[in-house]
Amino acid sequence: MHRLKSLAFGINNPRPTNGQFPTKPYQTIQLKSNKMIECWLIKRENAKGTVVLFHGFAGEKSSLLEKSVVFEQLGYNTLLVDFMGSGGSEGNQTTIGFFEAAEVKTCVDF
Repeated sequence: MHRLKSLAFGINNPRPTNGQFPTKPYQTIQLKSNKMIECWLIKRENAKGTVVLFHGFAGEKSSLLEKSVVFEQLGYNTLLVDFMGSGGSEGNQTTIGFFEAAEVKTCVDF
């Protein structure tokens, strides 16, 4: 029963905050999904495409900055995402993927 309740209502956990920021120019973008989610878009000239990066449980988008640099060196823009309840996004809970799936779709559609 506890697992079902956690899935339906989420788990309240301390809000992870972004501890650092990109050193390259970036845009802060807010996308409306099941919650407002905050993303950083880091563009590079003549990009091959865009890679969307998502953090893990109890993480936040600044933890993805090193991976973003690797993709930038390979020729890609990167979109770093704070799931609901993390960093600059709305809310204070996680559903461990259940509602976050809608946020993944919102970002890919963007």
